[in-house]
Amino acid sequence: MKKIYRLSLFTFIGPFVATFFIALFVLVMQFLWRYIDDLAGKGLETSVVIELLLYASANLMPMAIPISILLSSIMTFGNLAENHELLAFKTTGVSLVRIMRPLTVTVFFISIFAFFFANNVVPQANLKFRSLLYSIKEQKPAMDIVEGVFYGGIEGYSIRVNQKDRETDELYDIMIYDKTEKRGNVMVTRAEHGKMYITQDKHFLILDLYNGYRYHEMPESKKNGNPTYPHNRLKFEKYQIRFDLSSFNFRRAKEELWKNSTQMLNINQLSYYIDTTYIKTELKKQYVREYAVPYFSFLSDSCFHIYDSAAVGYSRQHYISGISNTATQPLIQRAVSHARSLKGALKSATNEIDYQIKRRIGAEIEYHRKFTLSMACILLFFIGAPLGAIIRKGGLGMPVVISIVLFIIYYIVMIGSEKAAKQEVIYAQAGMWFPVVFITPFAIVLTIRANNDSKMVNIALLIQEQISKLAKRLGKKG
Repeated sequence: MKKIYRLSLFTFIGPFVATFFIALFVLVMQFLWRYIDDLAGKGLETSVVIELLLYASANLMPMAIPISILLSSIMTFGNLAENHELLAFKTTGVSLVRIMRPLTVTVFFISIFAFFFANNVVPQANLKFRSLLYSIKEQKPAMDIVEGVFYGGIEGYSIRVNQKDRETDELYDIMIYDKTEKRGNVMVTRAEHGKMYITQDKHFLILDLYNGYRYHEMPESKKNGNPTYPHNRLKFEKYQIRFDLSSFNFRRAKEELWKNSTQMLNINQLSYYIDTTYIKTELKKQYVREYAVPYFSFLSDSCFHIYDSAAVGYSRQHYISGISNTATQPLIQRAVSHARSLKGALKSATNEIDYQIKRRIGAEIEYHRKFTLSMACILLFFIGAPLGAIIRKGGLGMPVVISIVLFIIYYIVMIGSEKAAKQEVIYAQAGMWFPVVFITPFAIVLTIRANNDSKMVNIALLIQEQISKLAKRLGKKG
């Protein structure tokens, strides 16, 4: 048995490691495709990009582990079945469940690792990833002056170059609008040619201009009571402009801005977060009750009895009819004012309660996600291993197709139930555990069928047979 266990274990480890890195690579490429517009043209250092990819990889690992377990288990038992090794084991009286025993223990430890990784590493990686991505989005694009187009990346200036020489870095027909005085386009500089370069400390951009003019409209002044508009014109053979590049420096945002987000919390913090939102909701409801009660005064009866001597007894009359018209109007205005005040307070309290409820639902979703990840790893193994033994195909062909289809189904169910939980259609606990409950019967049925040597139903053949039967019936009727 030790040799069988060792064979199945080593047959599983290789495909698992390979498929894990392949799945992680595909997910990272998807991430790059999603955020390529935010990363391109920012002049970022290679270390910053690598750091972002590392944080993104850590965030995507909880998604890559279940995929790799499903794919590697199908490949492992598909290879064993295709090479008739499973048949040899079963002829000696060893069942499929017993062959799966060492891999079950291995997947169990992988699930525990996935849980601790999602609880301890992923929140910190999410925090650093969110802050770094925000910093990159806020970063100004790298300076790239296009011929014939005004460039406004440098604060306070607009620069246009009519022609650029790529070999000598010479610029021709240069026009610069200086807006640093905050008075509009009051200073314009034109030059026949020039050259642009950055200082060694990369803090300043130097632009040397040759053979040009500078036009400057001075601030309005009054002389002898009459407004004057002075104008300054400067002709130069060589003129140097220094631009400050401090706004192009990469600045990291503070991580404290996102530390209270639910995706940046572990289980203990999420539990405290959920309790806090629940307490805030109940306190707000209590505040609404205490605030609203003084606005209401209740009467035991809205009518009262008036004794009429001409009548045989008492006549019932509404109490408002006994109040004069001059006294009724102030009462109505006061009631309307109280109603408006109460409506505003109740609306504000309702918005606060809805906000706290959404926060609590988000925290509950993240709380249960950490547990459902581990359960999904185990259940997908019990789907992949029997399925590989049934289809009896190894390699990267059929197992890859089946794994992708199964995981897409699981992912669609997971996304749909999570969205329903966020929209308060179902409870957060039900929304997060429904995908696990959904795939559990498949894991049980497939394991039983594979252990009993049942073959997979050929759906295509079954459909073909039904179509042929239907065609024969139609032919007989005709």
